[in-house]
Amino acid sequence: MRNKKVFMVLFIVALLALGGTVAAFAADQEDDTTARVAFSEPNWDDFEVTRPGPEHCNRTPLNRGPFVLAWVPTFDFGEHDIGAGPVFQVRPENYGGLLAGTNSDGNHFVNVWDYRNYSADATVSNGWSVTVQQTSDFTSGTTILPNAQIHFSGEVSPGRVTGFNPDGTVMTGAVLATANAGPDRVLFYGPGRNPAVASPILPVATAAEGQGVGSTAINLGQGNNITLNVPIVDQRVGDFTANLRWVLSPGTPNGN
Repeated sequence: MRNKKVFMVLFIVALLALGGTVAAFAADQEDDTTARVAFSEPNWDDFEVTRPGPEHCNRTPLNRGPFVLAWVPTFDFGEHDIGAGPVFQVRPENYGGLLAGTNSDGNHFVNVWDYRNYSADATVSNGWSVTVQQTSDFTSGTTILPNAQIHFSGEVSPGRVTGFNPDGTVMTGAVLATANAGPDRVLFYGPGRNPAVASPILPVATAAEGQGVGSTAINLGQGNNITLNVPIVDQRVGDFTANLRWVLSPGTPNGN
């Protein structure tokens, strides 16, 4: 009987010792690992000009990068006999029209790329603005057309602004930029006018912080929305050109 009691005591002692060992092995274990992800800057050569519609077009971007004017228009007001009426529409074959339901590329729109959020060396997008200014007279050699004026007028259908998000989906709602929609916006070279005045700087479109990220196309007009006015008394023989300066500027962060 005594041996049996001794055995039971030894068994309990052994069991307690084993339990202590098991408990020791059940303590928390810690290891550190890493998680990884990598992103590369987009290949700007893969991006396309966006025109109102919304569709891409086959024009080669004038500029490429995270924050650029990818496209700005040139205007051809055609050829006319001297002494003709003072208002000339943009030449249709060079203008395109971009009427609803057509696939014409046109030449009447501004395309802004704002991918600063996706560039390795750029700051976060804080909005932007686009302006245009005429910086020279219409000249042919040493001859000028004083008092010539380019008019942008009227509302535009199908819409003034179209945008693509970076993933290619169409922008909607508050993310769109806002086009200048004044009833009659006039460009002229002030120093060439009589009397001389300052050349106006016309706002084309603005995007507040959080707006206009991606590719935005601003529709300037169709048909007779863009005209050139040269008073008959100022018309001269020659092939005349003027310079237009388009400027894309970053926005101002809130609080600054």
